[in-house]
Order: sequence, then C-alpha cells, then structure tokens
Amino acid sequence: MTMQDDATRACENIVIPASQAICAIGSGHMFMKYTLTDESYARQMCSEFKTPLNMRCIEGVHMYKELQENTKFEP
Repeated sequence: MTMQDDATRACENIVIPASQAICAIGSGHMFMKYTLTDESYARQMCSEFKTPLNMRCIEGVHMYKELQENTKFEP
C-alpha cells in the first residue's frame, strides 16, 4: 500500500460528503508537503481519488504550495 492508497481509502470510506472533501483537501496538502519540489507528482497522487474528490485533493496541493510561497520557504 502506498501513502496515496491509504489516503484515498480513508477519505472515500467517510460517509459524510463534506467530511470526505475535507479529507481529500488534507490529503493533497500532505502530498505536496512530502513532494515539495514536485507539484506535478503531488497532483498525480491526487488522481487516485474519484471525481470530484480528486479536484479537492488538487485544491489541497495548491493550498500547501501557496503557504510555502507566502512564508518564503525554500526547499
């Protein structure tokens, strides 16, 4: 099992749609955190999610990227 498999399974097993979305956003945030220099790979990891959760995951990727850019973090 990979990190994205675990995240996908955990989020998709949540019954409440709003909570699923929050989980997918958090997963995208995590994917970007662990692949700081490779946004395209983090976005690719989001493809494990079914639509529309994959878009929420990508939203999380962008959120983390913006956080790092706004704090002037240099990987």
